[in-house]
Amino acid sequence: PDPGVYDNVFVRIVQPDIPQREKIDPQFYVRNFTRNLDLSRGESPGLVYVIWPENAAPLLDESPSALAALENGLPKNAVLIAGGVRRQAGPDGRERFYNSILIAPETPTGRAVIASYDKHHLVPFGEYLPLQGFLRAVGLAQLAPFEDGFTSGTGPQTLSVGGPSFAPLVCYEAIFPGEVYPRGERPDWIVTVTNDAWFGDTSGPRQHLDQARLRSIEEGLPMARSANTGISALFDAKGRLHGRIKLYTQGRIDAPLPRPLAPTLYTHIGDFGFLVLTLIAIFVGFSSRRDARIGV
Repeated sequence: PDPGVYDNVFVRIVQPDIPQREKIDPQFYVRNFTRNLDLSRGESPGLVYVIWPENAAPLLDESPSALAALENGLPKNAVLIAGGVRRQAGPDGRERFYNSILIAPETPTGRAVIASYDKHHLVPFGEYLPLQGFLRAVGLAQLAPFEDGFTSGTGPQTLSVGGPSFAPLVCYEAIFPGEVYPRGERPDWIVTVTNDAWFGDTSGPRQHLDQARLRSIEEGLPMARSANTGISALFDAKGRLHGRIKLYTQGRIDAPLPRPLAPTLYTHIGDFGFLVLTLIAIFVGFSSRRDARIGV
């Protein structure tokens, strides 16, 4: 049966369409932040999760001026779920940077970042440098603008802030089946933030969208996906589209949050079913070849 949607819970998925060169240029940080905020304005009839794409609000938790702007610009009943960069001192005293999702609801003392998720599937050479000592010695470096690249998070999480619980994913973490959330902590929906501007108008953003959709179908969970230049979308728990912003378009999706399905077969057995089908296919293939050789 169709689980329908929540009566009083909404998502507002923002797609700012910021060119890649301007997204990573510090002189555009304030303008980029303001664009995301302008696309987020407007009251909502109920609790609304406002979702910004990957790295939309760097160091938001350290910026009183940015939090004050959110206080004035977002609906009072909004929970901001924003891609950002977070930093933290490690045991050795050195700063570590994380590619994160920052969650900032309204609190009694104003809007504040009260929870975060750190990406744990980092991109080799893009976000960290494998065999760092050796490769640096031969002149290679990662694309991340920090000396040691990003630090990996601890793993999948399920978070609950204000309403239905959700599993946060950053960028290509949505391509890994069975790794959406911690086992035994099934959420009510999935949030994905990404920046596919690196790939231009190619098959890349489209393939990435389709791969993310598979996670909804496998897990029986709706997904809200915010992509910087596209393709942003809202899927229900059966993978059906409830909203979409095409590539290289500025805009937002306003829609009720779809409800989850009951746990799916994949939720219970994971990739074991695929292994069984593969073994059956191999057995049938060998049996057919043997029958052909003996003339059956």
